[in-house]
Amino acid sequence: MNEVITKLYEIEETAGNILKDVNQRKEQLQKQMELEQKVYDMEMEQELEARLEEMKQHLIASADEEIISLEEKHQEQIRKLDGTYDEHLEELAESIFNRITEV
Repeated sequence: MNEVITKLYEIEETAGNILKDVNQRKEQLQKQMELEQKVYDMEMEQELEARLEEMKQHLIASADEEIISLEEKHQEQIRKLDGTYDEHLEELAESIFNRITEV
């Protein structure tokens, strides 16, 4: 009978050790998963920041191109207005003079 009790005790002790090892392994795996998750999160954050910076640079370049295009368009309009003014300066001056002298 003592042998049976001894064997049962050994089985219980072995089972306890197995559960203890399983719990330790579970904790190790949890820590490893947490570490891997942190590394993944950091990588994703860096990738997101890189993409955002790339998009920002693209938007800045597009805005600069648009500004240059608008400046060129407006300079052309100013040149046309200056040309029209130069062509019709005498007519405009005469018209203004006539209006002033009619009073």
